[in-house]
Amino acid sequence: MADPATQKISLSLTASYASSWGLWEGLRETVQNWHDGLLVSSAATPPVLEASQSKLDFGAGKDGLRFEARRASQEVGWCEYLPGEAKLTFVNRGVGLGRQVLLMGYSKKAQHHDVIGSFGEGLKVGSLALLRRGLKLRMITGAEVWEFVLAVDPSFGELVLMVEATKRPLELDLELEGLPSILSSLEPSDTATVLEGLRPEEWAEL
Repeated sequence: MADPATQKISLSLTASYASSWGLWEGLRETVQNWHDGLLVSSAATPPVLEASQSKLDFGAGKDGLRFEARRASQEVGWCEYLPGEAKLTFVNRGVGLGRQVLLMGYSKKAQHHDVIGSFGEGLKVGSLALLRRGLKLRMITGAEVWEFVLAVDPSFGELVLMVEATKRPLELDLELEGLPSILSSLEPSDTATVLEGLRPEEWAEL
């Protein structure tokens, strides 16, 4: 039985939409959204409108599995691949998203020039491509936890992209939720995107 606290939000994208998109395209959109979030992070001051005014410095771990981003000498996010868990995690410091970004044609990034994604469609279409490959995608952002799923929309009788939204707990039980322990430092103002099912050989080809 579904959790009564879970809200299912239909995004009205059929499972076959953009059928030519695969793993690479889905990951490309995920990385682009993470990159755009780094530019507008409130974790670094002053905030900027033009990306050209905001130089990002990236550092990579020796094993090539973790990448950290800084702006004005302050950490604004990081991403890390865990081969033992087949999970790829992205964190944006000081970035929170509202449900409006789930609408086609809406994007908070439209207020900022020079960001890669202008309209926000990539979040939805990229997620769809990843789910078709059998991966699991969750986002912890703002006051909610979003899980992207493929499910039948009873209004249309078609398999579509949906988001199952639940209230974000004040303190995440990472083990219970099946989330990587590296998220133990996640703050309430941060956004985390967790992609599960990415095999080491697929990571090596990226």
